[in-house]
Amino acid sequence: MLQGRAGEKGEPGLKREEVIRIIREICGCGLKCRASPLELVFVVDSSESVGPENFKLVKDFVNAVIERLPVSRDAGRIGVVLYSHVDMVVVSLQQQLSQDDVKAAVRKMPYLGEGTFTGSAIHRANQLFQASRPGVRKVAVVLTDGHADARDFMQFEETAMEAHAEGIEMFVIGVANKTDPLYEEFQAQMDVIASDPDEEHVYLIDDFRMLPALESKILSRICEQDDTMAFLPNSVFPPMEIHPKAPEDSRSKEFPVEENIQLELPVETVTAPTPLPHEARRPDGNLLDTEPWNQLPDITPGSPGGPGAISVAGPQTLTDWLYEAESTEAPASALPPPLTHSALPDRGCSQPLDPGPCRQYVVRWYYDPEANACAQFWYGGCQGNANNFETEAGCKNSCVYT
Repeated sequence: MLQGRAGEKGEPGLKREEVIRIIREICGCGLKCRASPLELVFVVDSSESVGPENFKLVKDFVNAVIERLPVSRDAGRIGVVLYSHVDMVVVSLQQQLSQDDVKAAVRKMPYLGEGTFTGSAIHRANQLFQASRPGVRKVAVVLTDGHADARDFMQFEETAMEAHAEGIEMFVIGVANKTDPLYEEFQAQMDVIASDPDEEHVYLIDDFRMLPALESKILSRICEQDDTMAFLPNSVFPPMEIHPKAPEDSRSKEFPVEENIQLELPVETVTAPTPLPHEARRPDGNLLDTEPWNQLPDITPGSPGGPGAISVAGPQTLTDWLYEAESTEAPASALPPPLTHSALPDRGCSQPLDPGPCRQYVVRWYYDPEANACAQFWYGGCQGNANNFETEAGCKNSCVYT
């Protein structure tokens, strides 16, 4: 049998890792992260411009990302900050909750529907990262659709700069229409908040329904990928057309839509909210807050004998929301007067927040010197320090200066 001449040696084929990467980029297939240490905090906008329906999409997106992360004490730890005109710690890094517990807390976050105090929310996230493990990567994902509110005492430029200085890698997902006359200003704000380079840390979309298309893109940036492919539907959203952006904008690309399977987790302890007297109903049944932006939600501590529950009565009807909450009211004046000699008579006012090592949680108050305000936290029941007050009035009388 005659054989022809041997041809020239061809180019080497793609490696397995390269094939997997290309498939992921094309199809947006389910990514699974390796169980490597990570401190991750979501900062979630719940302001008026978001709207109740879009807020549900935001919660679905956050849970879809959490579903892909290895959540454990030794691997990924998750924190969540919810904000509008107030900011609330839904989950802290120290709580060591399971993946299902974190997702359940996210699902039950209330829609606040007021201002966009992004600076205060980033400040709160910075505080959560103080409990980070040494040498572990710190990542924050800020999701917002509006300009930072000028009434916020904590300016977003300053708190974002503090985050960058502390080694926190900041990713930003901004939702805004390019036809908006203030779009360029909004994009500039997102660039300030995000880490450099912007093209790797800023994702701009014009519709909340496009969030599922960003899921794999975000995951590829924030975690080490497992080589195992998971071709599972990963979104509850139907396929939709995503309009490609201008080619010169590397942050705006056409992403495939994925599917997500949500798991329901029953909550054992539920405290029903007490409706506020200033609430009125819209025709569609939702609650409408008719008072100014600085109305705070009612927070009712649960039983001191267990982990407890906190109910928040806000602009949306709530029946069973369980979360760990901290709220901060914006000071009335942007420039507080200088401290006097007797401004901080209690020695605990200058001490950092310390929940203690025990787990018999009760709701207490602590003083935040940077915001000159008192906020709630979960006290473990033992040790800690003197920055621990049983009532808000006691905290204010001891620490807050006017």
